[in-house]
Amino acid sequence: DQIRELSETMGLSRSMGAHRVALLWPAEAMNPNAANSLLKTLEEPPERTLMILVSAEPSRLPATIRSRCQTLAVPLPPDEITRAWLAGQGVQAGQVDALLCLARGAPLVARDLAEEGALEQWHALLGDLSQLTRGKTGTVALAERWKAQDTERLIRWVQIALWESARIAFTGRAAAGREDLQPLAKTLDLGRIFQLQDRLTEWRRLARTTVNPQMLLEEVFAGLAPGRA
Repeated sequence: DQIRELSETMGLSRSMGAHRVALLWPAEAMNPNAANSLLKTLEEPPERTLMILVSAEPSRLPATIRSRCQTLAVPLPPDEITRAWLAGQGVQAGQVDALLCLARGAPLVARDLAEEGALEQWHALLGDLSQLTRGKTGTVALAERWKAQDTERLIRWVQIALWESARIAFTGRAAAGREDLQPLAKTLDLGRIFQLQDRLTEWRRLARTTVNPQMLLEEVFAGLAPGRA
């Protein structure tokens, strides 16, 4: 509905300014129907219109959308600059590695996570996932415990935990600041990790809909439970 409204608005005559500009963020949140609706506008854009699609995960955008856009990459700042900036923001040195892991290197996200005390939740989640993969807790109880949290972000964190576990499996050791992942990494095999990634991406998309968080998280955690492929 938002995309349809945008398309209609972009086609109206301008009362102020020479151009009409629209910002879509996060662009990867569009479902297939929304993307198809936007495609019509991208194929035949009204005169003097500019549409800016912002995405941290452009690979999740349909190829038909990407092919009609000019790509402008915004790289992350160098690691030493990021760390110096976070120190200036009051982030504790011992938390920087874990925060940058969660933020995938993005300094503003890392700072926000530090301010909201997200590492406590992150460590609690890792502990619960480790218990789950050992068969010491159930999927329903775990979903009940986490259903009040931001479901999409929680699933994103599960993805990160699996990525980092795969890194440990390949290298045989945890990177600095990520030693808390070792208990989980020891209970997961690479086959399980790779099989789950595509499903987790789809579950993240579903988390943006009206799906029941309890039921969605039960499915997520069931994918990690012993005996599930």
